[in-house]
Amino acid sequence: MEQYEMGKYEMEKHASVFLAAFVGAFLAIGTVLFLLPQSSDALSQKSVSSNQLPLQPVSLEQSTRPTASLPDLQEAAQLGKESVVHIRSINRNVTGIPATEELGSGVIISDDGLLITNHHVIKDADKVIVTLPSLFEYEAEIIGFDSMTDLALLKIPHQHTIPFEIGNSNKINVGDWVLAIGNPLHLSSTVTAGIISGIGRSVNKTKDNNSFECFIQSDAALNKGSSGGALVDNRGKLIGINTAIASESGNFEGYSFSIPINVAMKVAEDLEGSGVVQRAFLGVQMRNLDYSLDYDALQLESLRGVYVSKLLTETPKGKGLYEEDIIRKINGVDVCTIDDISGLLMQFRPGQKIEVTVIRDQEVRKIESELKNIYNKTGIIKEVFDDMENQIGAKLSNLSPKELESNFLENGIQVTKLLQGLLRDQTNIEEGFIITKINNREVRTVESFFNRIRRSKSGDQIGISGFYADDPEPKNYQLVKP
Repeated sequence: MEQYEMGKYEMEKHASVFLAAFVGAFLAIGTVLFLLPQSSDALSQKSVSSNQLPLQPVSLEQSTRPTASLPDLQEAAQLGKESVVHIRSINRNVTGIPATEELGSGVIISDDGLLITNHHVIKDADKVIVTLPSLFEYEAEIIGFDSMTDLALLKIPHQHTIPFEIGNSNKINVGDWVLAIGNPLHLSSTVTAGIISGIGRSVNKTKDNNSFECFIQSDAALNKGSSGGALVDNRGKLIGINTAIASESGNFEGYSFSIPINVAMKVAEDLEGSGVVQRAFLGVQMRNLDYSLDYDALQLESLRGVYVSKLLTETPKGKGLYEEDIIRKINGVDVCTIDDISGLLMQFRPGQKIEVTVIRDQEVRKIESELKNIYNKTGIIKEVFDDMENQIGAKLSNLSPKELESNFLENGIQVTKLLQGLLRDQTNIEEGFIITKINNREVRTVESFFNRIRRSKSGDQIGISGFYADDPEPKNYQLVKP
């Protein structure tokens, strides 16, 4: 009996606990169900109130927004690292004063040991030491330099050198991925990534009014020691020479500036060929467009372009630029300011013909213009290739933009006349042949072609590739330098 009462008491006790738990759970669920919608409504009202847009739940499966994938830059980085060198510029000063060193970077541009760096890296150097990625070390010969563009051309023994594949800086766009490769802060073969932030930038890098002011801007990090290094596209092609940063602290703050490779290669060709950088001009006086002067008077839709205020030579009627023309493009590349035009013209030489897109009488026109030298003539300042023409036995000419376009080319030169010499003696090349490569390297100008032959040694085989305009089948020829 006592046992029964005890069991009954235990049953009643458990039942009471169970009932209390059940009621508590029921009340908790009811409270949550009652309060949850109110909380959700309060959040929605706040969102609508602040953004004026109702929130819509979207699952990952329902989203149709495209996802952007980052580019794989490993191959480009590896290619670039093989062609960027470390430079030590040693200045011994005077007796009794310790030697000083300037550190920087350089890029190999040919398989015979030519490399480009910044002039400020090797300025006043008594000795320049170049260390390759393979750790081979050479003393470099200074071929020449150009203080306006802050570029210098060096040469080292070609053993163990791997040249860059040269890109086209006229084809880049804001937003393109790039790599900066150099040796900053004693950190060899450093690679940083970013995008092109601007093109044709003027940064007043020096106090010299004649300094080059048409840079590629990127946010790839540069620091002390990066000068002369490479700006590389996502395929590993060289598109610029890293030169400067905009910074209040002296360290990288997000703004890097590089000289376009089209300018750098042209300067290098001039330094090697004649020792003088050939600067080209349109033969006109220009000014940037001004809102108060031009917007209403010229009925402009924008202030992009450069106004031709005066011709420095008489232009045959129907040819060339006119006064009051507004220049909008050079060879299809947009120009907004005089700095843009000056930067693009650094890629050309006097006597070359370019296509200029202008606004004239409210119409868009394409004009062919022959470039001038500083004396307003069409010849280069110092004729140095006559001996090469005699040796090759040919008159060669650069292709105009129209000729390049009609032959679906980005580079090439043409044999306009055959004389007695190597081409006639050792090959079957005829007049009209378009040369696109020499030793599997692109030929951009007559000067680069001659420089390539001049650098070769007696007995070297030289391969010449190209085609005829009326027969596009590629043709290859071989000759031996005497």
